[in-house]
Amino acid sequence: MSDSTVRRSPFEQATRVLAAFACAHLATASLASHPDEQELQVPEPAERCESCHALTPDEPALVGPTLWQVVGRPVASVPGFEYSAALKALGGTWTRARLDQFLTAPQSFAPGTKMDLGGVRKASDRELVLDFLETLKPAPVGSTGTKNREALVADSGVDAPVDAAQAP
Repeated sequence: MSDSTVRRSPFEQATRVLAAFACAHLATASLASHPDEQELQVPEPAERCESCHALTPDEPALVGPTLWQVVGRPVASVPGFEYSAALKALGGTWTRARLDQFLTAPQSFAPGTKMDLGGVRKASDRELVLDFLETLKPAPVGSTGTKNREALVADSGVDAPVDAAQAP
């Protein structure tokens, strides 16, 4: 007899649903707490960044400092990375607008910077890079959990229990 024709008691059905919820919660909690294990979708204009910069929190610094959480981070602030005097003197925070200026022409923005990239000339390419940089941060807890749990329940073939708060 196949699994789809087996009749399950309400208790067994509830157990299956709870197991599906538990698996979904563990899977999404794991991804939210370990974003470096997620597959990054790097847009083409940002692919050049990977040759010199780490993109995840657990990667060691390469030629340049990690880009993990760069948007909103103080300039020249990654512990252990030896910054140029130009960036150390710059001060402030890496806002999206400031990063846009830096990426346009690094040597013009901070003369003496070690970053030897000639710049990302096209505004549309810089926008893609900046959008990508803004994703390099921890995912909000539970941001994908609800969708994943609903999908698991739907795939289980068992009706989900009614949430007491939603009951009439």
